[in-house]
Amino acid sequence: MDTTSPNSIPNYLRPRLYYADSCGSRNLWRTPGLQRVMRGVYIKLELDRQRWEQRFTVSLGRAMAALRTTPSARCLTHTSAALVHGLSMWTQEPDVYLALPSRPQRCTVLLPTFHFPATGEPVVVQRAGVYDARVRIHRRCLEVADEEIEVVSGVAVTTILRTAFDAACDEPPANALSIADAALRRYCQPDLWHPEACQDRLAQARAYWDALLERHRGRRGLPRARAVLAVASPWAMLPGESVLRWLVLSLGLPAPSLQRLVVTRRGEYFIDLCWPEFGIALEFDGRLKYRTEDDVFAEKLRQDAIHDLGWDFLRVTWQDLQDMAALADRLLRLFPASVVAGLRPPRDLAW
Repeated sequence: MDTTSPNSIPNYLRPRLYYADSCGSRNLWRTPGLQRVMRGVYIKLELDRQRWEQRFTVSLGRAMAALRTTPSARCLTHTSAALVHGLSMWTQEPDVYLALPSRPQRCTVLLPTFHFPATGEPVVVQRAGVYDARVRIHRRCLEVADEEIEVVSGVAVTTILRTAFDAACDEPPANALSIADAALRRYCQPDLWHPEACQDRLAQARAYWDALLERHRGRRGLPRARAVLAVASPWAMLPGESVLRWLVLSLGLPAPSLQRLVVTRRGEYFIDLCWPEFGIALEFDGRLKYRTEDDVFAEKLRQDAIHDLGWDFLRVTWQDLQDMAALADRLLRLFPASVVAGLRPPRDLAW
């Protein structure tokens, strides 16, 4: 039932992979500019790319190489399928997931660790640093129906809603929610000015997830999947918004209203997350920096206009999300003491 049109991966982000078996050489490791992504597979990276682009290309290369070198694999799943679909996620270097028809001898394999410097060539390192991800291949015996597999950019992957379900079962809740939100955003195509227009598609998606939860009863991670999918929304526009909402919910705070329209003296604005009953508004600033001084001034005028309506306003940045404990303290200070005293954090969304 997942009939969304597949997106193509931009050519400049597609990995240039070299396989020892097809190159007829076991000495690829001697070739300048090639880095090993896994046994017998090497990648060539462009030096003029931004760090996030290099991470994406390496991550996609790992997934595509794993699928090619595992003949019994049916498709990519979880975060690997999300990468191919172009679904945004919180994890910068996700693990690789493959669906197999039977249980493999080795379920998990550790892959070479890449270090991505601020400038220059990414390199494989023997010992991971603080900011270097240890990435693994997970080979899973999964029951995936034929209609839940499609080919996107030449790669066999699970459909977007099935991808979100599998990620919700096995990924950390913050990353799983960012993928589920992105899947609903793609599937429902929401319009902020006409929110009712996507309700039928949203109901279809939730019905499909409910059917999967029933079909895979007994699967590990199902309680977490049920909790994540229940709060997934097409109204989170960035993975940072998804992670911020996950933090809010993991603390046991009431579910916020998303993309609420407010009318101010300076115009109409949508608030990312808010609680009208408490007069609390949260905004996620996804920009790494403002382009001009005019942008800064315009944003200040917007925030002042919302504040004049009586809202307590908190702006959250990517940097704030690096210290969840500190951000949690700031969030809790916004709410009345009586609300905070009665919080019951849900176990299945725990951080």
